Amino acid sequence: MKSDLQKLQGNWKQVSWSSAAPDEVDELLGDAPCMEVVGCEFRVKSSVGSVVLMGKLSIDSSIDPKGIDWTDTTGPDAGKTFPAIYRLSDIEFEFCAADQNQPRPREFVSTDGYTVRRFRRLEGKMYED
Repeated sequence: MKSDLQKLQGNWKQVSWSSAAPDEVDELLGDAPCMEVVGCEFRVKSSVGSVVLMGKLSIDSSIDPKGIDWTDTTGPDAGKTFPAIYRLSDIEFEFCAADQNQPRPREFVSTDGYTVRRFRRLEGKMYED
């Protein structure tokens, strides 16, 4: 049986996101960013294909809900860690992340300081390098 980290490997395209600020535009990422996970590292490309964010992740599948921490190593939040919860299947990945210094979320709801993102698995490369 594959671990969640093994299942998360590969390319994912964001299909939805929600934030407590409904008028907020995710200008850095665009409307359909893609994420690549290799080992414990991730790379996010904007909807036009430029790398906008890189970082490291750590998973704790022993807690309920399952936990994932995102630590940005590039971009405007470099050095910050964002605690999150996640759900993962072979083709879908969803997480709810807290802003830095917020407690880990307990549910998948976008409230003040918490953002929910949902992805679908992509076959092949995200975009040409």
